[in-house]
Amino acid sequence: MGNPTDFETPEVSEELSDNLGTKVRGLFATAERERRDYEDQWLKDLRQYKGVYDDEVVANIAAGRSKTFIRLTRSKVKAMDSRLMDIQFPAGSQKNYRLQATPVPDIDPTLREQVINEWIAQKASQSDLPPQPPTPEQIEDVIKEAAEDRVERMSEEIDDQLSELKYREICKDVIHSGNVFGTGVLKGPLFETRLKKRWIETADGATLVEHEEMKPYFEFVPIWDIYPDMNAMTLEDCEYVIQRHTMLASDLRQLARRGDFDKKKIKEYIAANRNGDKSQTKQHEQELRYINGNKDSVSAIDNKQYEVLEFWGYVDGQDLVDMGVEGIGEDEIDDEFEANVWVLGNTVIKAELNPTAHGTRPFNFYYFEKDETGIFGVGLPAILADTQSMFNAAIRMSIDNAAISSGAQFEIDLTVLDISKNPEATKIFPNRVWFKTGNSSDNRKALTVHTIPNNTSQLLNLAQLAKELGDEASTMPSYMGGNDAGIGGAGDTASGLSMLMGAAGITVKDVALNFDMGITQPAMTALYNWNMQFNSNREIKGDMNVTALGAVSLVAKEIKSKQLTEFAVSTGNPMDAPYVNRQKLNAERVKALDLPEDILYTKEESDQLQSLQQENQALMQQLQQLQKQVGTDVAA
Repeated sequence: MGNPTDFETPEVSEELSDNLGTKVRGLFATAERERRDYEDQWLKDLRQYKGVYDDEVVANIAAGRSKTFIRLTRSKVKAMDSRLMDIQFPAGSQKNYRLQATPVPDIDPTLREQVINEWIAQKASQSDLPPQPPTPEQIEDVIKEAAEDRVERMSEEIDDQLSELKYREICKDVIHSGNVFGTGVLKGPLFETRLKKRWIETADGATLVEHEEMKPYFEFVPIWDIYPDMNAMTLEDCEYVIQRHTMLASDLRQLARRGDFDKKKIKEYIAANRNGDKSQTKQHEQELRYINGNKDSVSAIDNKQYEVLEFWGYVDGQDLVDMGVEGIGEDEIDDEFEANVWVLGNTVIKAELNPTAHGTRPFNFYYFEKDETGIFGVGLPAILADTQSMFNAAIRMSIDNAAISSGAQFEIDLTVLDISKNPEATKIFPNRVWFKTGNSSDNRKALTVHTIPNNTSQLLNLAQLAKELGDEASTMPSYMGGNDAGIGGAGDTASGLSMLMGAAGITVKDVALNFDMGITQPAMTALYNWNMQFNSNREIKGDMNVTALGAVSLVAKEIKSKQLTEFAVSTGNPMDAPYVNRQKLNAERVKALDLPEDILYTKEESDQLQSLQQENQALMQQLQQLQKQVGTDVAA
């Protein structure tokens, strides 16, 4: 976040600052207004996921009737969350991306000369003959070997960075957001300067010293805080993307301590707005509190919050020059530049050219299912809305019907029943005595019993139909979440269930591909570019390509597992078995199934067990011979 070099923001007039700040505020207001329909849908999705009825549904449920909400949508979302996490972040040493050297590595001339000289020196040390210049083929081989070495070093560096910044946990939130709301947002990599401490040896002994270290970072952005250009259909087509931050005064003071923010303006703004600048809580914020059961929460004004806008997009060159941004020539004043602008109120507190190497914005979208009519996606709750509503209605009716039909309904004729002698006329109990009035020949009944039909079984069949339709609509059968009830048919056998799981996995592969293309590919490419641009370790740098492997590895893993199983069966006969290394074959099968490698014995352990078995067999044979000998001696 920001330029790696600390600097003091140039002093500019308040009028110029407000001009750019007002433009950003205007774009934000437009995006906020045009995003409203999506917010309404996201709130519906969240209610459905959390099991909360919409107000209009509650209004149509009569008093005393069941308000049961069975959260089928949640089970589908959780199953998809788990499946995607297993695919994208498999156990063991497998990764969801791969770094590769380009076919013809473009290596720095200085490094090229260094690598060739090292190769010549190595060859000279191995021979008494004068060193010979390498042939073009040898040079090509040496360069490729050096490039592969750098690929390995870069991969290790990136793996270490991802582990340190907890990339897996961040992506878990991104995946969940995409599955619920249709869109998950990953921000990064940006960079931050961390103050780290380490021990060093001095003449006086060990001393703890502090030093600044620049590190990349990713973060999950809630769908509620992202405001892209709503006229665009894809993230690449957006003129701008705005992230909304809600901050306290302490958060703003943290920004003021950084060299790339205008300290003076931030302090002046806080002083002029002691109670914050959020005049009212956003509609979706109020709804979120209501859904979470926090109906009487403190308002934003009482919390003294501030609204800060982080703008990434095109800005006129003149506006940036007016803000004191350097690097724009006089002949470029009328051009537009990719920039990062932070706005507090209408005041610009930071403005700079996009600091990334390729001028890319630090936002990546994961879509569960892309909506062709807009920039956001469609999540599982929206897809399951009708079947979830149908299922809930059937369950509520079955509960209401079971309740009302659990006992008889009684009709009392007050012209026949003597109420004066029956003070508790509405109570029914065994051996009750009833007193009638009028002529004894009157055949009218004082008490008539009515039985309400019980239709629970038919209503539950309707609920089961809704559940099955939900499986069809989501293309995620219940057994993908571990529920094997009612599979039947092919699912009754292990091989049949495996076939069903493989067929159902087609949709998961498609969603995994969305994550590959929306998150892994751009994020890992950007992290590679970040290391090329900012990492001080020159030994990791080289000409490389990044490939996402989530969906590809899933397909390859399934094919490989099937092939290994078939090969193991076909080579199990006595003729082929002597030519197959079963230990290596089983090790490959374990890897393909993502099982722990320690479930297999090592070669040493296997040899030891085999030796013990042979010794046991020899002892058993000796024992049998002794028993025969003893029997022979006794008989003699």
